[in-house]
Amino acid sequence: MDGSKVFPDTRVMRPQIIDAAKMLDSFRDTAAAPMQTAKQKIESDFHDRWARELDPASLSVRESFEAATAVENRWALERLSPIAGLDVVDLGCGAGEAAVYFARQGARVSACDLSPGMADVALRLARLHGAAVDVAVAAAESLPYPDAAFDRVFANGVLHHAELLPALREVRRVLKPGGRAAFIEPLRHNPLISIYRRLAAGNRTPTEAALGVGDFAAVRRIFPGMVHRVVWLFSL
Repeated sequence: MDGSKVFPDTRVMRPQIIDAAKMLDSFRDTAAAPMQTAKQKIESDFHDRWARELDPASLSVRESFEAATAVENRWALERLSPIAGLDVVDLGCGAGEAAVYFARQGARVSACDLSPGMADVALRLARLHGAAVDVAVAAAESLPYPDAAFDRVFANGVLHHAELLPALREVRRVLKPGGRAAFIEPLRHNPLISIYRRLAAGNRTPTEAALGVGDFAAVRRIFPGMVHRVVWLFSL
């Protein structure tokens, strides 16, 4: 998706690399926690619990884009390429595999996640691979970056956890003129996904909602040049 809004030619300030582990400890103190909506609190707590089960040493970085089954990530990367030498943000970075992969391809990478636990895993994964990744804890609806900060935005499985239009507006805001964004999302009209989501309700948050075809209109309001591709119709 191409962003075409003209922004002032301002100097981009790079976010400072943070110690997400210390941030996680500080956020356990409610007085230090950032303001969250009820939905964001549910999402953050769920993904913090998931993060505690992850070992960065067991995560696959190269395979997340180069394995035969990484069809959607590979297509998104094709849409975003080239990325070497560009400012890229991995929005809702989770464990950080994409952020580290982009850094290893020569991009200047920032990553953020609503979950302090996931941000901590992403930071440790980056250190494990010797990758320079700036990590922040932030909601997709309120990003801690200046206007026109990034050439590329990547978000895999993020929009269906967030408030759609506010998140899209933030992505548009942080994109440089001519920048591109790629989103990978589950679609609720996939019959197998719909069945699986009902059977495995405990594996997801009660606040998430897979996107529908009607949501494409909302995306086009922010990104008129949107193109999309559907994959994995008969699989999960």
